[in-house]
Parts: sequence; structure tokens; C-alpha cells
Amino acid sequence: MNRIAALRFFLVVSLHSRLMLVALVAVGAVAAIGVLLDPMVRERAATPVVFAQMLASSTGFAVRARRGHLDLLLTGGQPRVEAAVAHLAMSIAPGVAVWLAVGAVEAAVHIGSPSATLAGGSGAAMLLVSALAWAATVPFPPLSGGIAWILVTVTATAVAPAWLDLTGGSGGAPFSSGALYVVCPFVLVGRPVLPAELPAVLGALALAAAAVAAALAWITRADVALEASQ
Repeated sequence: MNRIAALRFFLVVSLHSRLMLVALVAVGAVAAIGVLLDPMVRERAATPVVFAQMLASSTGFAVRARRGHLDLLLTGGQPRVEAAVAHLAMSIAPGVAVWLAVGAVEAAVHIGSPSATLAGGSGAAMLLVSALAWAATVPFPPLSGGIAWILVTVTATAVAPAWLDLTGGSGGAPFSSGALYVVCPFVLVGRPVLPAELPAVLGALALAAAAVAAALAWITRADVALEASQ
């Protein structure tokens, strides 16, 4: 049996709906146009892209596998861990590409100025969103992790808006700051990571890395049974 290349498989069997890809491109285009027309938009340009990535990277694995969508890959001689890594990479790639494209537009327009779209805080937010949304959705239907995360973020900011001030740079406790970055990574967008908040940001990224490792292990070891036809 020929060995199935996982990345090539996911290029053919897309993990994203056409509507999701169109939405990502539209969000990126609007952000790029905003950067072109108004310099003040620079600090906020990456925010809608990060928000869209929260949904785009929530592709899910278990439900697709149970419905037989991944049979050719899972039975094609490809080690399960390689298939899992390819699933992760292809899940987050469209959103990352849009983010980099907006950053490239900003860099071309504002030559010599530090990029807000590609700043350290924006990069950390993209990493957090990409990793945690993907990992949280692996055992569940597509979009589950992103939708749940959005509900938690909206609820937290509505019930306790003062919590958004608890960043490492403004004297918040490290635990509170780390929790803030996980619940609402948007507070990092458009600015560098300050030295005082670096431990909290690294803690949040470590949590994201642990979540990805757990999700990869789940995919590698899970016994995926096909759903009975309805």
C-alpha cells in the first residue's frame, strides 16, 4: 500500500469550509485596508485576524474521523503522530498566512516603524489562539473550541471588565495575568511583551504547548470507531 502524505491529503480534503476561508480573506483585507487608510488602526489591525483564527483553527479531529472522512489517511501507512501534526499545521496555516499578509502590508506602508501587527504581543496572541483552539476542539465537532472560548471571553469581560487591567505590565499578580492572557489573549495584540509580564505570557504559552501535546497524544492513541450510518 502506498504511503499517504498527510500534508497533501489535507490539501485535497480541506479542514476549512469555503465560507471560513472567504471570511478569513475578508477579515484580512479589511484589516489591511484599515492600515492603509488610517495609521491609528495599526495597533488594532491584528485583533480581528486573531478573533477569526480562534474559529478557523477549531477544525476538530474526532468527529471527522468517526464519520470516515480521514479513513484514507489513517489507513494509508502514515504514522498517526505525523497525521496529527499535519492536521495541526493545516488547521492553523490559513489564519497565520492572513496575519502575516496584514503584517506585510503594514511593513510596506510604514517603512522604518516597528510593526504592531507582527509585534511580540500579537505573535503571542496568535500562538495562544491557534494552539489552544485547535487542541480544545480535537475531541469535539468543528468550531466547538472557538465558540466556547468566545463565550468565556465575552462573559468574563462583561461580568468583570476590570479584570482586563490585570496585566503584568500594570502590576497584576502573575497568576491573574497568565489567566487573563489565556481567557482574553486580545489584550496582547498590537504591542510588545513587557519584561514584567514575560513570565505570565510564557506561562500561558507553556499551557498552550501542553494542550497541544495532550491533543497530539489523544489523536495518536485514540481508538476511533466509525459512526453507524443514520
